[in-house]
Amino acid sequence: MKLKNNKLFVTVIAIYIIITSLRLIFHQPWYDEALAWNISQNLNLLEIIKLMRVEGHTFIWYLLIMPFAKADLWYPYPMLIINYIFALASVIYMWKKAPFNNLTKFVITFSFPFFILLPIVARCYAIGIFLLFILAGLYRDKLKYPIIYSTIISCCANTSVMAIIGASCFGFIFAFDLIKEGLKNNVSKKDFILSFSIMAVGACLILWQLGGSNAEIQGNGTDFFKNLSEYYIGTKPISNIIAITGSIFSSILLPICLFKNKKSLFFLFYTIGIMIFIFTQVYAGFTHHFIFFFVYALISYWIYSEENPKNTILKKITEISIMLMFLSHIFIFPDTAYIYIHSGSKYFANYISNDENLKKGRIILYYPLDKRIIPYLTKYNIDLWFYCQGEKATYSSALHNTSICSPKGPIYYVPSWLSRSLSKDKTNYSIMKITDETPLSGFIIEDRSRRIIFELYKDINKTYGIFKTTEILK
Repeated sequence: MKLKNNKLFVTVIAIYIIITSLRLIFHQPWYDEALAWNISQNLNLLEIIKLMRVEGHTFIWYLLIMPFAKADLWYPYPMLIINYIFALASVIYMWKKAPFNNLTKFVITFSFPFFILLPIVARCYAIGIFLLFILAGLYRDKLKYPIIYSTIISCCANTSVMAIIGASCFGFIFAFDLIKEGLKNNVSKKDFILSFSIMAVGACLILWQLGGSNAEIQGNGTDFFKNLSEYYIGTKPISNIIAITGSIFSSILLPICLFKNKKSLFFLFYTIGIMIFIFTQVYAGFTHHFIFFFVYALISYWIYSEENPKNTILKKITEISIMLMFLSHIFIFPDTAYIYIHSGSKYFANYISNDENLKKGRIILYYPLDKRIIPYLTKYNIDLWFYCQGEKATYSSALHNTSICSPKGPIYYVPSWLSRSLSKDKTNYSIMKITDETPLSGFIIEDRSRRIIFELYKDINKTYGIFKTTEILK
Protein backbone atom coordinates (compact mmCIF):
# COMPACT_ATOMS: atom_id res chain seq x y z
CA MET A 1 0.00 0.00 0.00
CA LYS A 2 1.40 3.34 -1.03
CA LEU A 3 2.10 6.03 1.57
CA LYS A 4 -0.72 8.22 0.30
CA ASN A 5 -3.18 5.35 0.48
CA ASN A 6 -1.87 4.30 3.88
CA LYS A 7 -2.57 7.79 5.27
CA LEU A 8 -6.08 7.61 3.86
CA PHE A 9 -6.57 4.13 5.35
CA VAL A 10 -5.39 5.22 8.82
CA THR A 11 -7.60 8.33 8.71
CA VAL A 12 -10.71 6.42 7.62
CA ILE A 13 -10.24 3.64 10.19
CA ALA A 14 -9.59 6.18 12.97
CA ILE A 15 -12.81 8.05 12.16
CA TYR A 16 -14.67 4.76 11.89
CA ILE A 17 -13.43 3.54 15.29
CA ILE A 18 -14.15 6.81 17.09
CA ILE A 19 -17.74 7.15 15.84
CA THR A 20 -18.76 3.49 16.04
CA SER A 21 -17.19 3.11 19.51
CA LEU A 22 -19.25 6.02 20.81
CA ARG A 23 -22.38 4.44 19.38
CA LEU A 24 -21.45 1.10 20.90
CA ILE A 25 -21.07 2.54 24.40
CA PHE A 26 -24.69 3.68 24.41
CA HIS A 27 -26.17 0.68 22.63
CA GLN A 28 -28.93 -1.19 24.48
CA PRO A 29 -29.49 -4.69 23.05
CA TRP A 30 -32.59 -5.66 21.15
CA TYR A 31 -34.54 -8.87 21.61
CA ASP A 32 -32.47 -10.94 19.16
CA GLU A 33 -29.22 -9.90 20.85
CA ALA A 34 -30.57 -10.65 24.32
CA LEU A 35 -31.95 -13.97 23.07
CA ALA A 36 -28.50 -15.21 22.02
CA TRP A 37 -27.15 -14.31 25.47
CA ASN A 38 -30.08 -16.12 27.15
CA ILE A 39 -29.46 -19.21 25.05
CA SER A 40 -25.73 -19.25 25.78
CA GLN A 41 -26.35 -18.66 29.47
CA ASN A 42 -28.92 -21.40 30.02
CA LEU A 43 -28.07 -24.18 27.56
CA ASN A 44 -25.02 -26.36 27.00
CA LEU A 45 -23.38 -26.70 23.58
CA LEU A 46 -25.25 -29.87 22.65
CA GLU A 47 -28.58 -28.26 23.54
CA ILE A 48 -27.65 -25.17 21.52
CA ILE A 49 -26.82 -27.24 18.45
CA LYS A 50 -30.18 -29.03 18.72
CA LEU A 51 -31.97 -25.69 19.14
CA MET A 52 -30.58 -24.07 16.00
CA ARG A 53 -33.36 -25.55 13.84
CA VAL A 54 -35.79 -23.30 15.70
CA GLU A 55 -33.40 -20.40 16.12
CA GLY A 56 -32.58 -20.37 12.40
CA HIS A 57 -28.83 -19.89 12.81
CA THR A 58 -25.73 -21.95 13.48
CA PHE A 59 -23.77 -22.34 16.67
CA ILE A 60 -20.41 -20.51 16.51
CA TRP A 61 -21.69 -17.11 17.70
CA TYR A 62 -23.28 -18.73 20.76
CA LEU A 63 -20.07 -20.62 21.48
CA LEU A 64 -18.05 -17.38 21.43
CA ILE A 65 -20.23 -15.57 23.97
CA MET A 66 -20.95 -18.63 26.12
CA PRO A 67 -18.08 -18.21 28.66
CA PHE A 68 -19.22 -14.67 29.49
CA ALA A 69 -22.91 -15.57 29.51
CA LYS A 70 -22.38 -18.60 31.77
CA ALA A 71 -20.44 -16.44 34.22
CA ASP A 72 -22.99 -13.61 33.81
CA LEU A 73 -20.15 -11.13 33.27
CA TRP A 74 -20.68 -7.49 32.33
CA TYR A 75 -23.73 -7.94 30.12
CA PRO A 76 -23.92 -6.81 27.33
CA TYR A 77 -20.33 -5.61 26.78
CA PRO A 78 -18.53 -8.93 26.09
CA MET A 79 -21.08 -9.68 23.40
CA LEU A 80 -20.87 -6.16 21.93
CA ILE A 81 -17.07 -6.12 21.93
CA ILE A 82 -16.68 -9.56 20.32
CA ASN A 83 -19.09 -8.57 17.56
CA TYR A 84 -17.36 -5.20 17.12
CA ILE A 85 -13.97 -6.84 16.65
CA PHE A 86 -15.28 -8.86 13.70
CA ALA A 87 -17.09 -5.88 12.17
CA LEU A 88 -13.97 -3.72 12.42
CA ALA A 89 -11.80 -6.55 11.11
CA SER A 90 -14.08 -6.85 8.06
CA VAL A 91 -13.60 -3.19 7.19
CA ILE A 92 -9.82 -3.32 7.76
CA TYR A 93 -9.46 -6.50 5.70
CA MET A 94 -11.46 -4.96 2.85
CA TRP A 95 -9.18 -1.89 2.79
CA LYS A 96 -6.05 -4.04 2.83
CA LYS A 97 -7.07 -6.83 0.44
CA ALA A 98 -10.07 -5.93 -1.71
CA PRO A 99 -9.26 -4.94 -5.33
CA PHE A 100 -11.52 -1.86 -5.26
CA ASN A 101 -10.65 1.78 -5.70
CA ASN A 102 -10.45 3.96 -2.60
CA LEU A 103 -13.75 5.73 -3.28
CA THR A 104 -15.60 2.41 -3.36
CA LYS A 105 -13.92 1.30 -0.12
CA PHE A 106 -14.78 4.64 1.52
CA VAL A 107 -18.46 4.42 0.55
CA ILE A 108 -18.73 0.79 1.71
CA THR A 109 -17.07 1.64 5.03
CA PHE A 110 -19.58 4.36 5.83
CA SER A 111 -22.64 2.65 4.40
CA PHE A 112 -25.47 1.42 6.61
CA PRO A 113 -24.38 -2.26 6.77
CA PHE A 114 -20.77 -1.61 7.78
CA PHE A 115 -21.12 1.63 9.74
CA ILE A 116 -24.48 1.33 11.51
CA LEU A 117 -25.67 -2.26 11.65
CA LEU A 118 -22.74 -4.68 11.83
CA PRO A 119 -20.50 -2.92 14.40
CA ILE A 120 -23.36 -2.02 16.74
CA VAL A 121 -25.94 -4.80 16.74
CA ALA A 122 -24.33 -7.87 18.32
CA ARG A 123 -25.55 -10.71 16.15
CA CYS A 124 -23.90 -13.54 14.25
CA TYR A 125 -23.62 -11.63 10.97
CA ALA A 126 -20.38 -9.66 11.40
CA ILE A 127 -18.30 -12.78 11.99
CA GLY A 128 -19.84 -14.41 8.91
CA ILE A 129 -19.06 -11.42 6.68
CA PHE A 130 -15.50 -11.28 8.01
CA LEU A 131 -14.94 -14.93 7.08
CA LEU A 132 -16.59 -14.41 3.69
CA PHE A 133 -14.19 -11.54 3.03
CA ILE A 134 -11.23 -13.76 3.96
CA LEU A 135 -12.50 -16.44 1.55
CA ALA A 136 -12.67 -13.80 -1.18
CA GLY A 137 -9.22 -12.45 -0.31
CA LEU A 138 -7.64 -15.93 -0.41
CA TYR A 139 -9.60 -16.97 -3.50
CA ARG A 140 -6.64 -16.96 -5.92
CA ASP A 141 -4.39 -18.82 -3.46
CA LYS A 142 -6.98 -21.28 -2.11
CA LEU A 143 -5.14 -24.33 -3.51
CA LYS A 144 -1.89 -23.20 -1.87
CA TYR A 145 -3.57 -23.39 1.55
CA PRO A 146 -6.35 -25.98 1.05
CA ILE A 147 -6.65 -27.03 4.70
CA ILE A 148 -6.87 -23.44 5.91
CA TYR A 149 -9.36 -22.58 3.16
CA SER A 150 -11.62 -25.56 3.87
CA THR A 151 -11.51 -24.78 7.60
CA ILE A 152 -12.61 -21.18 6.98
CA ILE A 153 -15.44 -22.42 4.74
CA SER A 154 -16.72 -24.75 7.47
CA CYS A 155 -16.43 -22.11 10.19
CA CYS A 156 -18.14 -19.49 8.02
CA ALA A 157 -21.06 -21.82 7.28
CA ASN A 158 -21.56 -22.37 10.99
CA THR A 159 -22.08 -18.68 11.82
CA SER A 160 -25.51 -18.02 10.25
CA VAL A 161 -27.89 -19.18 7.55
CA MET A 162 -27.06 -16.08 5.50
CA ALA A 163 -23.35 -16.96 5.63
CA ILE A 164 -24.08 -20.60 4.73
CA ILE A 165 -25.21 -19.41 1.30
CA GLY A 166 -21.88 -17.79 0.43
CA ALA A 167 -19.77 -20.38 2.26
CA SER A 168 -21.44 -23.28 0.43
CA CYS A 169 -20.84 -21.56 -2.92
CA PHE A 170 -17.18 -21.04 -2.07
CA GLY A 171 -17.16 -24.72 -1.04
CA PHE A 172 -18.55 -25.91 -4.37
CA ILE A 173 -16.02 -23.84 -6.33
CA PHE A 174 -13.18 -24.99 -4.09
CA ALA A 175 -14.23 -28.65 -4.38
CA PHE A 176 -14.37 -28.37 -8.19
CA ASP A 177 -10.87 -26.87 -8.34
CA LEU A 178 -9.56 -29.35 -5.79
CA ILE A 179 -10.80 -32.33 -7.80
CA LYS A 180 -9.55 -30.88 -11.10
CA GLU A 181 -6.06 -30.17 -9.73
CA GLY A 182 -6.05 -33.42 -7.77
CA LEU A 183 -6.53 -35.36 -11.00
CA LYS A 184 -3.46 -33.58 -12.33
CA ASN A 185 -1.51 -34.47 -9.19
CA ASN A 186 -1.13 -30.76 -8.35
CA VAL A 187 -2.63 -31.32 -4.89
CA SER A 188 -1.25 -33.83 -2.41
CA LYS A 189 -3.47 -36.72 -1.31
CA LYS A 190 -3.14 -35.56 2.28
CA ASP A 191 -4.41 -32.05 1.50
CA PHE A 192 -7.12 -33.46 -0.76
CA ILE A 193 -8.48 -35.88 1.85
CA LEU A 194 -8.18 -33.48 4.79
CA SER A 195 -9.83 -30.61 2.91
CA PHE A 196 -12.84 -32.68 1.89
CA SER A 197 -13.05 -34.19 5.38
CA ILE A 198 -13.11 -30.75 7.01
CA MET A 199 -15.85 -29.54 4.65
CA ALA A 200 -17.79 -32.77 5.20
CA VAL A 201 -17.68 -32.26 8.97
CA GLY A 202 -18.91 -28.69 8.48
CA ALA A 203 -21.75 -29.91 6.26
CA CYS A 204 -22.75 -32.56 8.79
CA LEU A 205 -22.89 -29.92 11.52
CA ILE A 206 -25.16 -27.83 9.31
CA LEU A 207 -27.49 -30.78 8.67
CA TRP A 208 -27.53 -31.62 12.37
CA GLN A 209 -28.52 -28.07 13.28
CA LEU A 210 -30.88 -27.16 10.44
CA GLY A 211 -32.06 -30.48 9.06
CA GLY A 212 -35.76 -31.22 8.93
CA SER A 213 -38.67 -28.83 8.72
CA ASN A 214 -39.70 -26.12 11.13
CA ALA A 215 -43.25 -24.86 10.82
CA GLU A 216 -42.51 -21.95 13.17
CA ILE A 217 -40.25 -20.27 10.57
CA GLN A 218 -42.50 -19.05 7.81
CA GLY A 219 -42.65 -16.37 5.17
CA ASN A 220 -44.04 -15.60 1.77
CA GLY A 221 -43.28 -13.48 -1.25
CA THR A 222 -45.71 -10.73 -0.25
CA ASP A 223 -44.04 -10.26 3.13
CA PHE A 224 -40.61 -10.36 1.52
CA PHE A 225 -41.32 -7.69 -1.07
CA LYS A 226 -43.02 -5.53 1.56
CA ASN A 227 -40.09 -5.84 3.99
CA LEU A 228 -37.52 -5.28 1.26
CA SER A 229 -39.27 -2.17 -0.05
CA GLU A 230 -39.50 -0.70 3.46
CA TYR A 231 -35.73 -1.12 3.81
CA TYR A 232 -34.78 -0.24 0.26
CA ILE A 233 -37.20 2.61 -0.50
CA GLY A 234 -36.87 5.25 2.21
CA THR A 235 -38.13 8.77 2.75
CA LYS A 236 -35.16 10.44 1.03
CA PRO A 237 -35.74 10.88 -2.75
CA ILE A 238 -32.00 11.17 -3.43
CA SER A 239 -31.37 7.86 -1.63
CA ASN A 240 -34.11 6.16 -3.65
CA ILE A 241 -32.81 7.52 -6.94
CA ILE A 242 -29.25 6.39 -6.20
CA ALA A 243 -30.40 2.98 -4.91
CA ILE A 244 -32.62 2.26 -7.91
CA THR A 245 -30.05 3.56 -10.39
CA GLY A 246 -27.24 1.53 -8.82
CA SER A 247 -29.37 -1.61 -8.67
CA ILE A 248 -30.54 -1.37 -12.28
CA PHE A 249 -27.04 -0.80 -13.61
CA SER A 250 -25.56 -3.49 -11.35
CA SER A 251 -28.16 -6.07 -12.38
CA ILE A 252 -27.24 -5.43 -16.01
CA LEU A 253 -23.52 -4.70 -15.86
CA LEU A 254 -22.43 -7.18 -13.19
CA PRO A 255 -23.49 -10.37 -15.05
CA ILE A 256 -22.00 -8.99 -18.29
CA CYS A 257 -18.74 -8.12 -16.52
CA LEU A 258 -18.55 -11.52 -14.80
CA PHE A 259 -19.49 -13.50 -17.90
CA LYS A 260 -15.88 -14.17 -18.85
CA ASN A 261 -15.27 -15.68 -15.40
CA LYS A 262 -17.90 -18.37 -14.96
CA LYS A 263 -17.09 -19.06 -11.31
CA SER A 264 -17.74 -15.49 -10.18
CA LEU A 265 -20.91 -15.46 -12.29
CA PHE A 266 -21.97 -18.72 -10.64
CA PHE A 267 -21.30 -17.15 -7.22
CA LEU A 268 -23.54 -14.18 -8.05
CA PHE A 269 -26.48 -16.19 -9.39
CA TYR A 270 -26.19 -18.91 -6.73
CA THR A 271 -26.13 -16.58 -3.71
CA ILE A 272 -28.77 -14.14 -4.94
CA GLY A 273 -30.98 -16.98 -6.19
CA ILE A 274 -30.83 -18.95 -2.93
CA MET A 275 -31.59 -15.82 -0.91
CA ILE A 276 -34.64 -15.01 -3.03
CA PHE A 277 -35.86 -18.60 -2.66
CA ILE A 278 -35.46 -18.49 1.13
CA PHE A 279 -37.17 -15.12 1.47
CA THR A 280 -40.12 -16.02 -0.75
CA GLN A 281 -40.63 -19.63 0.31
CA VAL A 282 -39.27 -20.06 3.84
CA TYR A 283 -38.77 -16.81 5.74
CA ALA A 284 -39.63 -13.28 4.63
CA GLY A 285 -36.47 -11.69 6.03
CA PHE A 286 -35.64 -8.28 7.48
CA THR A 287 -33.05 -5.52 7.17
CA HIS A 288 -30.16 -7.48 8.71
CA HIS A 289 -30.77 -10.23 6.14
CA PHE A 290 -31.20 -8.00 3.10
CA ILE A 291 -27.74 -6.48 3.42
CA PHE A 292 -26.41 -9.81 2.14
CA PHE A 293 -27.82 -9.04 -1.32
CA PHE A 294 -25.33 -6.18 -1.51
CA VAL A 295 -22.53 -8.09 0.22
CA TYR A 296 -22.77 -11.03 -2.19
CA ALA A 297 -22.90 -8.74 -5.22
CA LEU A 298 -19.74 -7.10 -3.87
CA ILE A 299 -17.99 -10.43 -3.25
CA SER A 300 -18.83 -11.75 -6.71
CA TYR A 301 -17.12 -8.68 -8.18
CA TRP A 302 -14.23 -9.12 -5.72
CA ILE A 303 -13.44 -12.71 -6.77
CA TYR A 304 -13.79 -11.73 -10.43
CA SER A 305 -11.28 -8.93 -9.90
CA GLU A 306 -8.88 -11.30 -8.13
CA GLU A 307 -8.50 -13.29 -11.36
CA ASN A 308 -8.96 -10.34 -13.74
CA PRO A 309 -6.86 -7.48 -12.35
CA LYS A 310 -6.76 -5.52 -15.60
CA ASN A 311 -8.94 -2.38 -15.43
CA THR A 312 -11.29 -2.22 -18.41
CA ILE A 313 -14.04 0.30 -19.09
CA LEU A 314 -16.70 -2.33 -18.35
CA LYS A 315 -15.04 -3.26 -15.08
CA LYS A 316 -14.77 0.37 -13.97
CA ILE A 317 -18.41 1.25 -14.64
CA THR A 318 -19.53 -2.01 -12.99
CA GLU A 319 -17.65 -1.02 -9.84
CA ILE A 320 -19.28 2.42 -9.99
CA SER A 321 -22.74 0.81 -10.12
CA ILE A 322 -21.92 -1.33 -7.07
CA MET A 323 -20.57 1.71 -5.27
CA LEU A 324 -23.84 3.56 -6.00
CA MET A 325 -25.84 0.81 -4.27
CA PHE A 326 -23.79 1.25 -1.11
CA LEU A 327 -23.84 5.04 -1.50
CA SER A 328 -27.63 4.98 -1.23
CA HIS A 329 -27.25 3.44 2.23
CA ILE A 330 -25.42 6.49 3.52
CA PHE A 331 -28.49 8.68 3.07
CA ILE A 332 -30.66 6.46 5.27
CA PHE A 333 -28.54 7.09 8.38
CA PRO A 334 -30.97 9.59 9.97
CA ASP A 335 -33.80 7.07 9.66
CA THR A 336 -31.86 4.08 10.95
CA ALA A 337 -29.04 5.14 13.27
CA TYR A 338 -31.22 5.92 16.28
CA ILE A 339 -33.39 2.82 16.11
CA TYR A 340 -30.38 0.53 15.84
CA ILE A 341 -28.76 2.07 18.91
CA HIS A 342 -31.65 2.58 21.30
CA SER A 343 -33.84 -0.40 22.10
CA GLY A 344 -34.52 1.01 25.57
CA SER A 345 -33.88 -2.39 27.17
CA LYS A 346 -31.48 -1.10 29.83
CA TYR A 347 -33.70 1.89 30.57
CA PHE A 348 -36.72 -0.36 30.93
CA ALA A 349 -34.87 -2.90 33.11
CA ASN A 350 -33.51 -0.14 35.37
CA TYR A 351 -37.02 1.24 35.75
CA ILE A 352 -38.17 -2.13 37.06
CA SER A 353 -35.14 -2.82 39.26
CA ASN A 354 -35.41 0.58 40.95
CA ASP A 355 -39.06 0.12 41.89
CA GLU A 356 -39.44 -1.83 45.14
CA ASN A 357 -43.03 -2.86 44.39
CA LEU A 358 -42.05 -4.32 41.03
CA LYS A 359 -39.01 -6.08 42.48
CA LYS A 360 -41.13 -7.76 45.12
CA GLY A 361 -44.00 -8.63 42.80
CA ARG A 362 -44.33 -10.85 39.74
CA ILE A 363 -43.66 -9.34 36.33
CA ILE A 364 -45.57 -10.91 33.44
CA LEU A 365 -44.08 -10.42 29.97
CA TYR A 366 -46.47 -10.57 27.03
CA TYR A 367 -44.64 -9.75 23.82
CA PRO A 368 -41.49 -11.44 22.44
CA LEU A 369 -39.68 -8.11 22.10
CA ASP A 370 -40.22 -7.36 25.79
CA LYS A 371 -37.98 -10.28 26.66
CA ARG A 372 -34.95 -8.15 25.74
CA ILE A 373 -34.89 -6.97 29.38
CA ILE A 374 -34.31 -10.45 30.84
CA PRO A 375 -30.45 -10.49 30.89
CA TYR A 376 -30.39 -7.15 32.71
CA LEU A 377 -32.71 -8.42 35.45
CA THR A 378 -31.32 -11.89 36.18
CA LYS A 379 -29.00 -10.63 38.93
CA TYR A 380 -31.95 -9.15 40.87
CA ASN A 381 -33.86 -12.44 41.14
CA ILE A 382 -37.01 -10.67 39.99
CA ASP A 383 -39.95 -13.01 39.45
CA LEU A 384 -40.39 -12.83 35.66
CA TRP A 385 -42.99 -14.96 33.87
CA PHE A 386 -44.05 -15.61 30.28
CA TYR A 387 -47.73 -14.94 29.75
CA CYS A 388 -48.28 -17.16 26.74
CA GLN A 389 -46.78 -20.27 28.35
CA GLY A 390 -47.49 -19.74 32.01
CA GLU A 391 -43.80 -20.41 32.72
CA LYS A 392 -41.04 -18.73 34.67
CA ALA A 393 -38.95 -16.60 32.31
CA THR A 394 -35.74 -18.56 32.12
CA TYR A 395 -34.64 -19.77 28.71
CA SER A 396 -37.06 -22.16 27.01
CA SER A 397 -38.75 -22.54 23.67
CA ALA A 398 -41.17 -19.89 24.95
CA LEU A 399 -38.64 -17.25 23.90
CA HIS A 400 -39.45 -18.07 20.28
CA ASN A 401 -43.20 -17.79 20.49
CA THR A 402 -45.04 -14.97 18.80
CA SER A 403 -47.50 -12.58 20.41
CA ILE A 404 -50.48 -14.50 19.03
CA CYS A 405 -51.83 -15.04 22.53
CA SER A 406 -51.41 -11.45 23.65
CA PRO A 407 -54.41 -10.17 25.61
CA LYS A 408 -56.92 -7.84 24.02
CA GLY A 409 -59.18 -5.96 26.31
CA PRO A 410 -61.93 -5.86 26.98
CA ILE A 411 -62.59 -9.48 26.03
CA TYR A 412 -65.01 -11.87 27.66
CA TYR A 413 -63.00 -14.92 28.53
CA VAL A 414 -59.93 -15.54 30.65
CA PRO A 415 -57.24 -17.54 28.82
CA SER A 416 -55.98 -20.48 30.85
CA TRP A 417 -52.35 -19.41 30.36
CA LEU A 418 -53.03 -16.09 32.07
CA SER A 419 -54.38 -17.84 35.16
CA ARG A 420 -51.26 -20.02 35.22
CA SER A 421 -49.04 -16.94 35.01
CA LEU A 422 -50.63 -15.08 37.89
CA SER A 423 -49.08 -15.48 41.32
CA LYS A 424 -51.36 -16.29 44.23
CA ASP A 425 -49.14 -14.75 46.91
CA LYS A 426 -47.52 -11.77 45.13
CA THR A 427 -48.79 -8.65 43.50
CA ASN A 428 -48.87 -9.20 39.73
CA TYR A 429 -47.75 -6.61 37.17
CA SER A 430 -48.26 -6.94 33.43
CA ILE A 431 -45.96 -5.16 30.98
CA MET A 432 -47.69 -4.43 27.67
CA LYS A 433 -47.41 -2.13 24.71
CA ILE A 434 -49.95 0.65 24.62
CA THR A 435 -52.46 0.10 21.81
CA ASP A 436 -56.15 0.74 21.32
CA GLU A 437 -56.74 -2.72 22.78
CA THR A 438 -54.52 -2.15 25.80
CA PRO A 439 -55.33 1.47 26.68
CA LEU A 440 -53.65 3.45 29.43
CA SER A 441 -56.96 3.68 31.23
CA GLY A 442 -56.75 -0.04 31.90
CA PHE A 443 -59.18 -2.80 31.01
CA ILE A 444 -60.90 -5.93 32.25
CA ILE A 445 -61.09 -9.46 30.86
CA GLU A 446 -63.56 -11.95 32.28
CA ASP A 447 -65.51 -15.15 31.89
CA ARG A 448 -68.34 -16.68 33.90
CA SER A 449 -66.23 -17.46 36.94
CA ARG A 450 -63.29 -15.03 36.86
CA ARG A 451 -62.55 -11.39 36.29
CA ILE A 452 -59.03 -10.02 35.80
CA ILE A 453 -58.54 -6.29 36.20
CA PHE A 454 -55.65 -4.43 34.55
CA GLU A 455 -55.07 -1.13 36.38
CA LEU A 456 -52.34 1.24 35.17
CA TYR A 457 -49.40 1.32 37.58
CA LYS A 458 -46.80 3.16 35.48
CA ASP A 459 -46.89 4.81 32.07
CA ILE A 460 -43.56 4.47 30.22
CA ASN A 461 -43.46 7.32 27.71
CA LYS A 462 -46.95 6.51 26.36
CA THR A 463 -45.39 3.43 24.73
CA TYR A 464 -45.54 0.79 27.44
CA GLY A 465 -47.83 0.39 30.38
CA ILE A 466 -47.12 -1.49 33.59
CA PHE A 467 -50.51 -2.71 34.77
CA LYS A 468 -51.31 -4.02 38.23
CA THR A 469 -53.07 -7.27 37.44
CA THR A 470 -55.65 -8.65 39.88
CA GLU A 471 -57.75 -11.80 39.54
CA ILE A 472 -61.19 -11.78 41.19
CA LEU A 473 -63.37 -14.86 41.47
CA LYS A 474 -67.05 -14.07 40.88
